[in-house]
Amino acid sequence: MNTIGPIAACLAGLLHVAIFYLEAIAFSQPKIYRRFLVADPNEAQTVKPWAFNQGFYNLFLAIGTLAGGQPLMRQRLAKDVTDETSRRKRTARVLTLTPAGDLLTRRLTLKPASPSRIAPPRPG
Repeated sequence: MNTIGPIAACLAGLLHVAIFYLEAIAFSQPKIYRRFLVADPNEAQTVKPWAFNQGFYNLFLAIGTLAGGQPLMRQRLAKDVTDETSRRKRTARVLTLTPAGDLLTRRLTLKPASPSRIAPPRPG
């Protein structure tokens, strides 16, 4: 049972990488945007910044999940769970850096994609 959790975490991380690809990289293709229930190319252009931002959100979920799940999986398979402090430090790092990386990249990717969506237009 202890091995199932890390395997499920790694599979979920890989799924989020695939979703990142669909939302941030391949969204302009009609076959892809129709999967997200977007009917026409004009509507796809309208929601493209949203999809781009959401793609990076999923990428950082994947990175956090894989960064946390993969070392645990390695430890489970090697039966090397003796250094509890090291494992806790690694978990704390992942839990701290994942949201920080998510927030930073959202800011960096959203601004070039659509500056008007970051701040309201200035009068005048």
